[in-house]
Amino acid sequence: MTAVKSELIATDGIITIRPVEVTDADAIYEAAWLSQPQIYPWMSWCHPEYTRDESLAWIVMKEEDLRNNNEFAMAIIENANGRMLGTVGINMVNKLHHYANLGYWIRTDAARRGYATAATKLMTRIGFEKLGLNRVEIVMAVENTASERVAQKSGATREGVLREAQFLHGRYHDAAIYSIVRSDFE
Repeated sequence: MTAVKSELIATDGIITIRPVEVTDADAIYEAAWLSQPQIYPWMSWCHPEYTRDESLAWIVMKEEDLRNNNEFAMAIIENANGRMLGTVGINMVNKLHHYANLGYWIRTDAARRGYATAATKLMTRIGFEKLGLNRVEIVMAVENTASERVAQKSGATREGVLREAQFLHGRYHDAAIYSIVRSDFE
């Protein structure tokens, strides 16, 4: 599972996903900061004092993860105007059993327009075709109905609930687990 950075770029004509770069720090910070009230409950990294420096540090870490083929964090870009919409990525890669987690977030002023679903489908395709995965899992707190809708619209199958599987902002949450396997996708 060795990925070349240029192989990780994908588009559906409306959005493009590509590996995050340090030049994205301001745009990711702005999107996260503006969306903080909505994404805070579901993202452990998101908090009211989130800074541009945290955005930059995260990108630097994700660039290293990409070089080591451990994680694949992608910017979601709106093709019409180049606006940063959020991020999507594959992480927690199990190289022995060929599966990984897929996560996403979209800036609030671009929510409910199908961008997260489109990005999830593109990232899933990369996972299967470029990274050699057989299974992609999407896990979200059961209260995160927006994320659950994205998983459903992306073609993922709900497998069940993982009790107290996510620790977010000081408390445990049950998590719904969805999956897409290669045979579903082909």
